[in-house]
Amino acid sequence: MKRKVIKQGHNTLTITLPAKWVENNGIKSGDELDIEEKKKTLLLSSAAPKKISKSKLDADSLDLFLLKRYFNTLYKMGVDEIELTFSDPNIILSLQEILQKNLIGYEIISQTKSSCIIRSLSVINDSEFENTLRRTFLLLKSLSQETFNAIKTKDIVYFKSSSMLEENNNRLTTYCRRILNKNGYKDDAKIAFIYLIVEQLEKIADEYKYLSDQFEKKEYDLKNVSDDTIKLYGKVNSFLEEFYEIFYNYSKERTVQFSKSYREIVTKSYSLLEVKKKEEVIVLHHLMTITRDIFDILAPTIALVL
Repeated sequence: MKRKVIKQGHNTLTITLPAKWVENNGIKSGDELDIEEKKKTLLLSSAAPKKISKSKLDADSLDLFLLKRYFNTLYKMGVDEIELTFSDPNIILSLQEILQKNLIGYEIISQTKSSCIIRSLSVINDSEFENTLRRTFLLLKSLSQETFNAIKTKDIVYFKSSSMLEENNNRLTTYCRRILNKNGYKDDAKIAFIYLIVEQLEKIADEYKYLSDQFEKKEYDLKNVSDDTIKLYGKVNSFLEEFYEIFYNYSKERTVQFSKSYREIVTKSYSLLEVKKKEEVIVLHHLMTITRDIFDILAPTIALVL
């Protein structure tokens, strides 16, 4: 957007503030604003509390699966307060589980027999995004290792912890997207790229969980997974580690090796798919999906550093 500079008095130049920004940030006459000068750029920010974002939702037309999706969406959008209406008060128990498992900071603050108010009680600091994103990466790496240990040792117990790790990963990726929608990113021109990376990290965690579910439910026998597939599993996890290093210590040389590793894993996966039986085909399918999902984050990561 553009603003005309207006001369007032002998040496004073002024511009008007965008009305929407003023409204969203609760700016009023007499407030102080912070101005940071960066060469030809002026960064204007407000310390005033932002306007509370509110929404209403009727639960009667939704099953629990959709109710969770609606709440996740409102949360990621940055909504601060939700008025939920319902005819069955027992829905509160399900709602409590949704909030506790998925939505950091959301709490039920008031309730009647046919409605309740959910409000965000947490304050998001500017440093929280980077810290939460790194925690997401570390959880994902732990998840990949736990599922690998289960396959390698033929011990289903490792899958128990993987379920908890995936749930925690979902909570953090959801929180990251809320932060981005409420506070923006350090470079707003690149917010779409970092948002895509966060979404992709959740997809990768989901795929590890889908894999573990197949064996935890005893639909397939771990004993039938061969050493060839276990070795490939280790390479996929190393591939995830390669991306982690690229993201936090970017270099063009690392991307070249990353691309080479991707092609090697895909080639090996296809060769194994031609000769393996049912249990291993399931594992290989998930490993190929994980590999592609990891590789797909390279482009937005490059965009962040260019």
